[in-house]
Amino acid sequence: MAEKAAFLQKVWSTVVYNPSYKRGISAVGHSFDAFKAFFGVHTSESGEGVSVEKAASIDTLFSCVNAISQDVSKLKFRVKQKTDKGRLVVHNMVNYLIGVRPNPYTSAINFWYNIIFNMLSYGNGYALIKRKRSEPEQFIILHPDKVDCLVIEGDIFYKYEGFIIKQEDMLHFKLYSFDGIVGVSPIIWNANTFGYRIKMNKYQAKVLGSKPEGLLSFQEGLTPEQGKQAMEMWKSMTQKDELGGTPVLSGGAKYQPFTLNPDVVQMLGAANLNDERIMGIYRMPPTMIQKYQDSAFKGPEQQDNVYLKYTLTPINKVIQQECDYKLFPESNRQTETPLYTNHNIKEMLRGSLKEQGEWYRLLRTLGLSNADEIREMEDMPPLEGDQGKIVVIQGAYMPLDKLKAFYKNKATDSESNTLRQMGFDLSFLKESIEKTEIMNSNE
Repeated sequence: MAEKAAFLQKVWSTVVYNPSYKRGISAVGHSFDAFKAFFGVHTSESGEGVSVEKAASIDTLFSCVNAISQDVSKLKFRVKQKTDKGRLVVHNMVNYLIGVRPNPYTSAINFWYNIIFNMLSYGNGYALIKRKRSEPEQFIILHPDKVDCLVIEGDIFYKYEGFIIKQEDMLHFKLYSFDGIVGVSPIIWNANTFGYRIKMNKYQAKVLGSKPEGLLSFQEGLTPEQGKQAMEMWKSMTQKDELGGTPVLSGGAKYQPFTLNPDVVQMLGAANLNDERIMGIYRMPPTMIQKYQDSAFKGPEQQDNVYLKYTLTPINKVIQQECDYKLFPESNRQTETPLYTNHNIKEMLRGSLKEQGEWYRLLRTLGLSNADEIREMEDMPPLEGDQGKIVVIQGAYMPLDKLKAFYKNKATDSESNTLRQMGFDLSFLKESIEKTEIMNSNE
């Protein structure tokens, strides 16, 4: 009796009381679900059992998770540092691991694809950090179902197949959590939505099978042998290699199909509504998974901006912050120019070459960006010397510092005429420079 009481106490303290045990089943109003989750069972109101593996067979769910995982993993992921020459890529071991080869048997794109797929499915993505002299040497993906998170005297540890792993040696990516320690699985937390879709798929497969459900009737009675022969002949002509042929039965056979109830037809059409709910869970624009009839965007550029801003950016931030904290030493956070990881999202914002060129031209001619800043957007190194740092404005691309010196030295009439011929509004330029000097003096 004492052993049973101890076991129930362990289940209560580990699962029910803990609002985000392993797969993220909340105890608030769902204590029985949490108890069942301890044994790997997750049920929905539809009566269907829901698991990550089972829900992955839902086409809309797989399309959402697959698209997001592919789009994040294909972005260039680099280690950078802000220097006097701009934000430069640092070619160290961490940069190689996150951007080229995290371990001998996995490429970077496959590694991040699997991590993000696990994070969006199980709520957690885990990667063990193998170190050599305290420096990261390899990243090894761990299956989320085999990892347990432990909090011992305020410190976090991970248990994997009997091994205890320190927090600093585990990359742990999660989207949302009730306790900030273990992530919540969107599939399990939305079990009703996915359970309903699983049941709907089963029903659709049943009523839309190889033949409509119906009845074979005969004018004359058949012996058991004749009935067996008629059934075999019907099956051979409707369910096997001769599917689509014309069934021929003797004895006055008549086939009467059963029509679908209007309520059943309406339920089959509800699949689209369920798809919208699944896409809402992952904040996925319909057109990104080839549902073009639901598009509300005027063009691909607007679509990409919404997708990047609301779907991909939160995931990028989760990955970057976790990597920054655990892949660099404590001393890195104390410096004025720390190393940091960064996804290059510029390629997601690209329109046509013409649109891209026009945007860079505006930045350059309006004096909003210098050549080095534009080259950085294209992942190009800065120009040698200071020539890439010069800010110019429309006209003859005259440096702003030259205009400032011009007014301070009271330009001659010939110089003023030259500027007017080049299209400059001298009064506007003089006023702008004076305002700039006032603003600088107040900083």
